[in-house]
Order: sequence, then C-alpha cells, then structure tokens
Amino acid sequence: MNCTLLRIILLTALVFLCQIPAVVQGDTLSRADVDALWERLLVEERYEAIQYFDRPSEPKVFRFPDSHRELLVQEAREGLLWGLFGGLGTGGGWQVSGQLEAEASSPSGILQLYSKASSKWSPGFAFVWMPGYNDKKYPIWEFRLVLRNPNDRRQVRKLKSVEFGPGDVVSTVNKDGSAIKEFIGQRVPRGELTYDGARGLAIVRVLALRTPITFEAQIDSLESQPHRRSQPALRHDVRGGRPLDPGRSIKFDPREPATRLRSRPGNPGAQRSRDRDFRATGAKRHCLRDRPEH
Repeated sequence: MNCTLLRIILLTALVFLCQIPAVVQGDTLSRADVDALWERLLVEERYEAIQYFDRPSEPKVFRFPDSHRELLVQEAREGLLWGLFGGLGTGGGWQVSGQLEAEASSPSGILQLYSKASSKWSPGFAFVWMPGYNDKKYPIWEFRLVLRNPNDRRQVRKLKSVEFGPGDVVSTVNKDGSAIKEFIGQRVPRGELTYDGARGLAIVRVLALRTPITFEAQIDSLESQPHRRSQPALRHDVRGGRPLDPGRSIKFDPREPATRLRSRPGNPGAQRSRDRDFRATGAKRHCLRDRPEH
C-alpha cells in the first residue's frame, strides 16, 4: 500500500514538474522582447509572421499577402524541465498577434485601427499534450487607434486604445461544442473605424463583445499639434490589471537603431526653429535617427 502511494506521489510530482517551462536567460525572448518586436512591425507596416521554434536559430519569417494585414511574433522555444526533454517538450513562450482592422483618411493623416492579442503559452510534450494557454487569462486584447503621417509613414501617434480580457469576448460555441451560426466566418472580436468629416471625429466600434465598445477621438484639432504628441487613451481595462497610460505614445526600443527617427537633413529653417525651442525652454531635445533602408 505504501509503495503504491509513493508511486502515485512520484508520478504526480513528475507531471507537475513537466509543466514548468524552462526559461534560459538570453536563450528565449521575454514578453517585453516579443512585444517590442511586434510594435516595430506595426510602426514599419511590415505585415509578417516572425516565429522562433528551434534553439538556437534564426526566426522563420513569413510575409502575409496584401489582403491579410496581420502581425505575428511568436516565441515557442521554452521547454519542460529546463530543456531536459529536448525537442520533445517545447512550444512555450509569449505570442503577440493582431492585424490592421480598418483605416480611413483624414486631413490630419491616415487613421488606422489595430487589434493586438497577447498570450503566454505553456510547453507541450511529444504527442501526450500540445502547447496551449490558459483561456481564462489569455489572450489579453487591445484595440488601438493611431494616426500615421502620410509623408513619413513611420511616424505613428497613438490616439486612444481599449483593453479587455477573454471573459469580455462572446463565445463562438454552444455548450454542446457546436458552432454558433451567427459567428461562423466572422473574426471575434473585430473592430470598425469611420471618420466623420463634418465633426472631425474618428469613431471606433469593437464588436463581438458581451458589451460592445464605442469610442471617439477628435481629429480636426490635431493638425496644429506636433505629430509625435498623443491624445489621452480611453481607460477601459476591464481585466482589473494595470490602468492604461493616457499620455503614452507608441514605444520604440531604444536599443534598436532601426526604430529611431530623426528629422531629415537639408532643412535649415526647421533646425533654426528647433534651436529657438531649445533656448526658450532649456529642455533637452532628443535627436532620433532615420532607420537605414534595407
């Protein structure tokens, strides 16, 4: 009896340990790394899938066709028991996906609505179980309205955004597991964007939620403002987690020169204006460099 109990305890401990992902420092991308890479794809309008499967290796890169403006960064190299099982127990890591939901023209620039879904995947093991995530916690959704400069499309300003969790998204299946007909062939959730020229408003609707969300952003007043300034973000973090930062602009990784921008040379009038601003305010100005052409 005692031997049977001991075997059960050892087997339970082994199963528990097998579900602990192996995170080797410097060997896999952290959540911040995956997120920064995804943001870089958004800024550069590179609709690609960048996936890390093997360790060590270069990522697999796939460019989506023009009809599918999707963004995906996947880290899938975290393994079980610090890699003890080698390739039999991998597939864990952070995944950030999303797409351009809609866009519209305005006098101030190009309005774009992006969706973003972040999830933490646990490793699988051979054919016993597949990699997956906790659908009660993930994905964490964000719908973000940005304004893109048509003359330099890498200049992107975040206007407003909304975040919510998986519990706020409608279910697409019935209790018996069958699909709900009205959601067949539809993306869940999804967003719509319209521009009201008479009022100078961008109107965003996030659909396929238990409580659909609508928010607006004033656009016509932005023409006289510097393009890098952002409007307050909509506070709607229904997950109860960190609040949205109302003054936050799209973040660039300062370690990646390719994501930093600077003013184009050959414009002495603009340089004199910047010099006057520097003398008047005494504030430190950051000089950002152009991303080199690939």
